[in-house]
Amino acid sequence: MRTEYLRDGTAHIYDETADTPTRYVVWQDTSAESPATWDADATIMVYNTSPRGGRDKATCELSEVFERAYDTHDADKALDITRRYARVCIGWVRERAEGAIVTYSARGYSQSDWWDVLAITWEGEYAESLAEQWEQWARGEVWEVMAEYGAECDEGTMHWDTVNDQGINSYPVGGIYADSIEDALTQYLAMV
Repeated sequence: MRTEYLRDGTAHIYDETADTPTRYVVWQDTSAESPATWDADATIMVYNTSPRGGRDKATCELSEVFERAYDTHDADKALDITRRYARVCIGWVRERAEGAIVTYSARGYSQSDWWDVLAITWEGEYAESLAEQWEQWARGEVWEVMAEYGAECDEGTMHWDTVNDQGINSYPVGGIYADSIEDALTQYLAMV
């Protein structure tokens, strides 16, 4: 496959091995929602960021506990206090609380872009993956992909359309979280 990057950040990835000339158009999904909004039982809170050291407002009981503890302690101690509060006051069992409340350091593309994130979920391993997806969303690594099929025109140029010669339509698939355009295409191809 050959990739052609356009000025607007869109990429055309050509599949020369397909029977019908095919190119995949990949672009940033600018309408992707923050993973923090996906689940009413999950919370993501940025508790420290660069360069100004900003902070999100706490949105649940446990994030309020973390916020108050973080005002007087470091992040590790605040996390420990929050986990203890969850076990004692809410009744989370130890194994569940350990995986359901995590801190995560997200990084942007420049040295000065970073966020310290608190993720709280009601499912153990989900907290870490939710924080990772939030990081990708914050960096703009959410993609849309669409297949286009080519037909040679009279002038010897290629005409690209979303319908192939069998009449199959290609619709954009958005919300693909991937570290690169090529990874987004790999995920798209696994879905279709």
